[in-house]
Amino acid sequence: MTAAPDPLVSVLIPAYRAEETILRAIRPLLAGENGTVPTEILVEADDDNAYDAAAALPGVKVQRTGMVRSGVGAARNRALARARGAWVAYVDADDAVDDGYLPGLLATAGQGAGAFARTAVWQGGRCLAVLGGNRLTWEEAGRHGASWRGILRRDLCPAFVNDLSQDILHLAEVMLRQGELPIADTRYHLHLGAQTVTAGADFAERVEDAYLRHQAFLARRYRDAADLPKALALFDRKRALNAAYVARGAGRSYYDFVLAEDPV
Repeated sequence: MTAAPDPLVSVLIPAYRAEETILRAIRPLLAGENGTVPTEILVEADDDNAYDAAAALPGVKVQRTGMVRSGVGAARNRALARARGAWVAYVDADDAVDDGYLPGLLATAGQGAGAFARTAVWQGGRCLAVLGGNRLTWEEAGRHGASWRGILRRDLCPAFVNDLSQDILHLAEVMLRQGELPIADTRYHLHLGAQTVTAGADFAERVEDAYLRHQAFLARRYRDAADLPKALALFDRKRALNAAYVARGAGRSYYDFVLAEDPV
């Protein structure tokens, strides 16, 4: 029997209590132009759900280790360890992507380290904004506090840290290693639910502590990197946004406030 060829792209999807949304995340990755890309979708269950409906779809591999609430970073790292694609992308189980997301990212990345998508921020069924131009610069990365998703060469993808704002920390590590990367003309749809961590009463205090940890981590690990001051300034910008939200954002969602402070 001939072994199945390795996929071109491995999509990492950590799943915690995601049975109601995970098909919304997976189906666009299998349809239309995305479906033309040889892809494996690695669902990493971080709960006790079987995700049978997801596992029945072609190219979807669900792994259950018995771990529950080990964290998004830990779940992504488990999926990354079993990835076979030359490229990796990571998608949250309650988000979605455009038709043409994977081909667009691959074309934009070309022979480089990777590429990012524009971020469409959704809340309450409403698109608050679509963020991103032609290139993800340090300034753009810290401007609105949003996560950025895309595609990276698997051999250049750092491990994920299991902490608040880990997406931005991971992005900072990628940019410290690879420099500023291009943004493709395709969108990642970031869906903010009622239970998003930013809705918690203690969010501001917890994320401030996380930003300080991330700065200390980067200062230790990348002390000789030319762009380290820019990486630290990225988190200074996020800390300033957080402080402004605490001071003036009462009664508003975090993204409503941030986008009003600095409109797209």
